[in-house]
Amino acid sequence: MSFKKLALPAALAFLLSACGKDEAPPATTAAPAPAAVAAPAKAAGPAQQLQEMSKALKNNDLAAIVKGALPPDQYKQMKAEYDKSRAEPVTEEQRKEFTDQLNKLTGPTAIDDLMAQIEPQLAEVKPQAQGMIMMGLGAAQSTLASEDDSKLTAEQKATLTAMMPEVQKWAMSTDFFDAAKIRQSLTLVSDAVKKSGITSLDDMRKLEFEQMLVKASAVFGAVKQSLALYGLDLNAMADSVKVEVLTEQGDSARVKTSMSFFGAPISTESDLVKIDGRWYGKDAIEAFEKELNEVEAGDAEKAAVGT
Repeated sequence: MSFKKLALPAALAFLLSACGKDEAPPATTAAPAPAAVAAPAKAAGPAQQLQEMSKALKNNDLAAIVKGALPPDQYKQMKAEYDKSRAEPVTEEQRKEFTDQLNKLTGPTAIDDLMAQIEPQLAEVKPQAQGMIMMGLGAAQSTLASEDDSKLTAEQKATLTAMMPEVQKWAMSTDFFDAAKIRQSLTLVSDAVKKSGITSLDDMRKLEFEQMLVKASAVFGAVKQSLALYGLDLNAMADSVKVEVLTEQGDSARVKTSMSFFGAPISTESDLVKIDGRWYGKDAIEAFEKELNEVEAGDAEKAAVGT
């Protein structure tokens, strides 16, 4: 099974769900230690739990984000999938490929080497930048308008559609091809990967699930800093979020979330379900189950072909 395929629905559901207002931590906040990834305490209600998710986002705490997005049983399934992937045999060719790719980002001259490759391409592409961006925005709008796209729910499509005008303004006014910003972004991510202490594929495979999430949290923080260089400040967006519980009855609730997206107000409604005393996004659970079923069906088909 593919761990990445199972992780995607949880991450997507979180990014399209509300997160509550909380104070942002300093930019230098360290990634949480493995001992700090215990399940969150029971919250008083849906809004408070979404505030916990907001705090986890701003703390770059991927472990808390994943745990907050998935009920205990599904979290165990994701962890088991990771352990299964980690136990698969590794060839020397795979080890070498991993090391080669890692060195391209973290080697002594990695950033200079990357920029030497990128800058000529920037000079070639920059004159066509506006047209390329418009084509990308058009493709995104077509995808959102398509009734055949089953990757997103109707509510998620509505949220993204509402964001598109501001995305277009941002995309058309941002210089994505500025060499200095690209160098700075690459350096942020490179430094975070270096600090992780991962130097080989074997190092990576030694990590338990929670340890892997802690290592990834630092890199996630660097990616957020890189996005902020281009005007996409996720922490500022999270700070603007307000959560309103519209209905709460038994194990079901519906919440309305509002936020400032590039200065423009955006709001959406979503359904939550209560499992073992905690609230989870209904769409996240359904997406996870769908991906799990598809991956298991694919594994069964491969096994049948191999017999």
